[in-house]
Amino acid sequence: MLRTIFIASIFLLSPICFAEKIADHVVIVSIDGGKPSTIEKTDLPNIKALAKTGSVSWNAQTILPSATLMSHASMISGVDMDVHGVNVLFT
Repeated sequence: MLRTIFIASIFLLSPICFAEKIADHVVIVSIDGGKPSTIEKTDLPNIKALAKTGSVSWNAQTILPSATLMSHASMISGVDMDVHGVNVLFT
């Protein structure tokens, strides 16, 4: 299974490898439990400046169950937890 995912990743990402370099680094900011409406209503000048000058998704949705570790693994990998295999609930 992992070999299939690896081969598919190489195939899907190969056009990116030959694309023009856009940035040296990528920083992902994830505000755990933060609803977009709350962020918009709150005085967060630095977060809002980052959103304005970078890329942002105000419509992203989490997976279920919405546990941080599993949600972040899905956000980074682009697949559901039954595919990435991170299935940890801390209670």
